[in-house]
Amino acid sequence: MDRRRGFTLIELLVVISIIALLMAILVPALNRAKREAKTAICLSNLHQWGLAWKMYTDENAGYFVRNLGWVEPLEPFFVNRKLLFCPEAKKLAIDGAKDPFAAWGAPLPEFAGSYGMNYWITKEPSAATTRDDLMWKTPSARGAAYAPVLTGCSLGGACVHHEDDPPRFDGDAFPSGAGGNLHEMRRFCMNRHTGYVNSLFMDWHARKVGLKELWELHWHRKWNPSHAPPPVWPPWMKNFKDYVF
Repeated sequence: MDRRRGFTLIELLVVISIIALLMAILVPALNRAKREAKTAICLSNLHQWGLAWKMYTDENAGYFVRNLGWVEPLEPFFVNRKLLFCPEAKKLAIDGAKDPFAAWGAPLPEFAGSYGMNYWITKEPSAATTRDDLMWKTPSARGAAYAPVLTGCSLGGACVHHEDDPPRFDGDAFPSGAGGNLHEMRRFCMNRHTGYVNSLFMDWHARKVGLKELWELHWHRKWNPSHAPPPVWPPWMKNFKDYVF
């Protein structure tokens, strides 16, 4: 007698439950691996930018760019415009993307990207950076390993100050011209890598920077976190890693 039979309903439900359990275990791990891969690509981009910036300064008597524009002066030193984009922020804000995962700029042939320059590195002061004594001007300076050049950003750059407030919510970035050059740290405080943002420093190394750590970096020559009270962290940032002020 043929004893073959199909699955009973209970057996089928058990199999489905096991598959659901495995998916619940594997999906977060796969998502985490995907995020880590994007972080690694972002850091690789910044390493490439380090080479471009170094070549530029080598050909310009050791000085950074003259003013707040950086992409066009560096264009002879990079080939692939994909380097302008963090993998977590490829879609343009004008196309509907929202911070912290939005890129600035306009479609080709215009420039667009998701990294921004520290305006304090430029060779000459500007309307944003009015104090010549605070400008880095050249990467050949003491403290270069702590001074950012490029960082993940909601715009092409920012002029930050000790007293800048953190974003009130995740993705709260000041638009261009807003705030009278105050609180522009919000443009860099982009939660793109799970509590971190990637940055290139003046000694040409790139690494992850904790969002709270941004206030500890040496944005200009006289930046000293101990001279200013620590920011009041909004609720969405309270569980991120703390740093000594």
